[in-house]
Amino acid sequence: MKHTPVFITVFLFLVMSLLICCSYAGDSNQPQNTSTEASYKVEYYQQNITDDDYTLVESDTEILKGISGSLTVAAEKSYDGFTAKKFNQETIKSDNSTVVKIYYDRKIFKLSFDTDGGTSIDDISVKYGAPIVPPVNPTKAGYCFINWNPELPQTMPLDGFNTKAVWLKEGITISLPEEDADKINLTLTLSDKTGAKICTASSITGATYKWLLDGTLLSGETGNVLELNYSKITKGYHSVLVVVELDGKSYTKIDSFNYID
Repeated sequence: MKHTPVFITVFLFLVMSLLICCSYAGDSNQPQNTSTEASYKVEYYQQNITDDDYTLVESDTEILKGISGSLTVAAEKSYDGFTAKKFNQETIKSDNSTVVKIYYDRKIFKLSFDTDGGTSIDDISVKYGAPIVPPVNPTKAGYCFINWNPELPQTMPLDGFNTKAVWLKEGITISLPEEDADKINLTLTLSDKTGAKICTASSITGATYKWLLDGTLLSGETGNVLELNYSKITKGYHSVLVVVELDGKSYTKIDSFNYID
């Protein structure tokens, strides 16, 4: 039995190795690892107050990094009064141009009015942060509308707002003997914070008046209408006493009101 010389065996091994290397080098179907790290932006947009468009919250823009070809890992932020809309992760581009945009809708809240027996006012639905337009004041037989408690905010707060009407019983009426009943019909008139009258009064011909607020005579107030400016009185209950002199007779009437600032 003949044996192959050692040098021939080594030669054949080298030839085979070279052929295998060339085969792999020339195979264009072999996978190439071209993935690189790249950066991408995450932008956050909030819905406007006046329309349904969105405005970028520039201070919250984030720059993140990932492997090109893979998906971004953008995450929502939490904003009071806003709800995030659904969004998709993006494939990261190697040129750092990828942007993920996340949009937020403003929540809508209700403003409810308790008119406390007055004419009803429908609830108002308003976007968070949007201006509140006060409704027309309600009316109530025998009462003057004073204000809302608590007062209406200028813009819609979180979670909505409930308020209740504050009423002042209309007038101080002085009763005369039946034969003189048509001579007097006195009404206490209060002014609102701007000084505008909110109740009316009837004139009494020939009568003179003295007004006392919390027991103190109000100098200069001699007519049939008392105008109290709310900016000059404190919160809480107050008494009003009027003394009416008519045809040599005196009539008095006392009433009270609660001023809620």
